[in-house]
Amino acid sequence: MGQLSKRAFTLVELLVVIAIIGILVALLLPAVNAAREAARRIQCVNHLKQLGLAMHGYHDTYETFPPGGVCYSKNHDGTHNDDDYTNWAIEILPFFEEQALYDRYNQKLPNRYPRNAPVLGTFLALMMCPTDLHVNELGILINRGWGPANQPPLAPGSYRGMSGVYPTAGSTWTIYHGTPGSTSPHEANMHKRGVLHVVGRGLLKTEGIQKITDGTSKTILLGESHTSSDVQKRRTYWASTWRMHNLGEAHYDPLLRSLDYDFCKLHIQGIASWACARQFGTYHAAGIINFAFCDGSVHSISPYLDGLIYEAQATIAGADLSEL
Repeated sequence: MGQLSKRAFTLVELLVVIAIIGILVALLLPAVNAAREAARRIQCVNHLKQLGLAMHGYHDTYETFPPGGVCYSKNHDGTHNDDDYTNWAIEILPFFEEQALYDRYNQKLPNRYPRNAPVLGTFLALMMCPTDLHVNELGILINRGWGPANQPPLAPGSYRGMSGVYPTAGSTWTIYHGTPGSTSPHEANMHKRGVLHVVGRGLLKTEGIQKITDGTSKTILLGESHTSSDVQKRRTYWASTWRMHNLGEAHYDPLLRSLDYDFCKLHIQGIASWACARQFGTYHAAGIINFAFCDGSVHSISPYLDGLIYEAQATIAGADLSEL
């Protein structure tokens, strides 16, 4: 009885098998990527929930939410200019097990002074959304002709506090300049302030739940803010109090719910292009933005949500009757 010969694959058959495998991979890859993004988005939402809980821990202790930022009209050396101190993110550190880092921050010195640099340069996982493409890059802003000249290296973040509705004129809620008896637009538009605005000068004080007459379930506290253009200058830096580094503002124009600063600046109308530096936006699918509300809940908002509803959700006392 003769031996049976073994038949090998022909080149054509091998190429067919490889082609079939390639097609299957091409079909499965989008699903795999979608599953990965869904997992990343869930993690981002969980971070917002934890930050919301820390905010409420602060409120339970001090009967008010922390300031968006603290800024005085005189510098540390007595000269007149902006001098920033603490902010909401630093103030809630003890409420998510970062007491040691909080203790390293000198509350008596301006935010950007060298003694506070180790805190401003510390990467915190809770402050970073994994979908944010630039969240692992340290910010180096020294000698860039923008912002404080002696800004230390800054650790990135992905979340900003909601300070209110961007005004059509005058100072914004992130650099509030109002003083008693002032004709600042803010004095006539206090109903447009958010929870986490700047305090320290003017009439504004920190906000407690009792002041949120729109309802805590209808008022934004924190939101995601990623950046795709002019990244070093315009992205979020969690511990920096300087103006728009960790605060944002709402506006009815959907350009302020996107992540492309350059595109926003080129096309924005009716308000100063500086508003684009205070935008909320993400790399999530369809540009969906996750926001933590004052009741501790987290909701996803479309960048194309009606602008007036979005503005109403950004205020604490704007007679907001909207619902998600």
